This record gives sequence, structure tokens and C-alpha cells, in this order.
Amino acid sequence: MPRPVTVGLNGTPASLAAAAWGAREASIRHLPLRLVSAWEWQPYSHAPLSGTEMPEQWSRRLPEEAAAQLTHRFPDLDISTKQLTGPPPEMLCREAAEAELLAIGTAGLGALTGFLMGSVAMATVAHTHRPVVLVRPEGTPPPADDADLAQRVQEVERRDTGGPVVAGIDLGPTTDGVLRFAFEAAAVRSGDLRIV
Repeated sequence: MPRPVTVGLNGTPASLAAAAWGAREASIRHLPLRLVSAWEWQPYSHAPLSGTEMPEQWSRRLPEEAAAQLTHRFPDLDISTKQLTGPPPEMLCREAAEAELLAIGTAGLGALTGFLMGSVAMATVAHTHRPVVLVRPEGTPPPADDADLAQRVQEVERRDTGGPVVAGIDLGPTTDGVLRFAFEAAAVRSGDLRIV
């Protein structure tokens, strides 16, 4: 069975952009898509996210709702969902080990035109041995509603055409894997590859 493209969801616009990117990537690579969310029990967590819904219920519902929306846009895509219990970075690294790649959302550009990564993204990138793609939403995030994920898919499709795949390498022990992933990404897009 082929390894899936796995996406970590937390309900933010960035994670919805990652879900849209992951669905398109799984589709063009002819791989299954797995949507996951991680919930960690907090002993002093007592404020529900919306109304009377508890964080664990919300975390369970999140990948299922995203899968339902993505199924309309990608009807032939094999989409599965999974709700994990434990520290999100640890759970995402565990899921990445079984995936072709892991996509997670990130906040956006920082002062040095790099990514601002939250603690979950930084810990996941630092500890996984599989490719991790950080996806940021385009522009000002729209309100979170049913149209949001469809809009994210359209943004991904618009952005993911015509540009080159850029791979940054440091000639360390992971260089071969980075180059292999970059060549595959360029090949499935019939695009150029730049190595920095």
C-alpha cells in the first residue's frame, strides 16, 4: 500500500491551507490523503472552544469535516481521517514516519522573509525524518466557514502553477532525501528545479 500524504490540522487558516495543498499533492502524486488532528489532555483546560463543545470533540470533528469538504473537490481521492491523543509534535512525527510527506500550516512570513513557525511546527520539522512541507495561507484569511476550504484549494491551485521547485541543501546527511523529494516534486509538476 502506498504511503499517504498526511496533513496535520488544528483549525487555523494555515492548517486549512495545508489541507488544500495536501489534497492537491496527493491527487497529482496518485497517493491517498490522511487528515489528522492531535489532542492532548490538559488538566486545567476548562474553557470550551465553541458553546458546549469540548476540545477533544472538536479535535475529532476537525479532520472529518475537512475530509467531507475535500471529497467534493477531489471525488477520486482516497481520504482517511485520524484523531490522535498525545502531544501534537510527537503525534505528527509518528504519523510522518508512515507518510510519503507531512504538510502542516504555518503562520506566514517573518521579518527576514522566512517562516514564522509555531512551537508545534518547529518541533515537528526538527524531529521527523520524512519530508515536511510548511504551507501558509495566501493573503488575509477569510472567515472560517464551509467555503473556506474550497477557497484554500483554489488558492493552492493558482499558486502551484508555473513556478519552479526550489530545494535548499546543506550537504549534510539529509541531502540525498531532500534532492530525491525535490526531483519528484518537479517531475509531477513537469516544472523546473532550482537547487540552492
